[in-house]
Amino acid sequence: MMKIDLPNRRSVRLKNHSYMNGIYFVTINAVNNECIFGEVVNGIMKLNECGEVVMQKWIEISDHFSNVILDRFVVMPNHMHGIIWIGARHAVPLRRKSAPVQWHAAAPARSMSRHFGKPIPNSLPIIIGSFKSAVAKRINELRDSSGAKVWHGSIGSPQVEIIMSIE
Repeated sequence: MMKIDLPNRRSVRLKNHSYMNGIYFVTINAVNNECIFGEVVNGIMKLNECGEVVMQKWIEISDHFSNVILDRFVVMPNHMHGIIWIGARHAVPLRRKSAPVQWHAAAPARSMSRHFGKPIPNSLPIIIGSFKSAVAKRINELRDSSGAKVWHGSIGSPQVEIIMSIE
């Protein structure tokens, strides 16, 4: 059997952090930073059909994951940003502005291992992976391009900033 030499990628995930309970600012980029979701005209984002898919599938996340509350989000020509609250609905603070904030810097993992362990149900990587998969499937149906990449990176690896962690 021939061995394929794959590039080593470091995980930017925090070690021993489950990404289950907290508030996360997520950025997800289109493949090759292509402007496939629309364009900005006179300072206003105009979504095209693919951008509408991104918006609709983001809104549907909380229909599929009962532990999620979606906050503000924006779809841009080649990426999207969103704030996602993960945790029991009754445990999410009602007054967000007065909630204490803990900032964490995502340090690269020491190990270059590709093994992250078993996926944790209802965690941020599972939620975002599901979202990205649903968007890619629908956009590929619209463009008649089965299997084409829509997103940058692996299926569950967006850029994540932890706004507040309950862990």
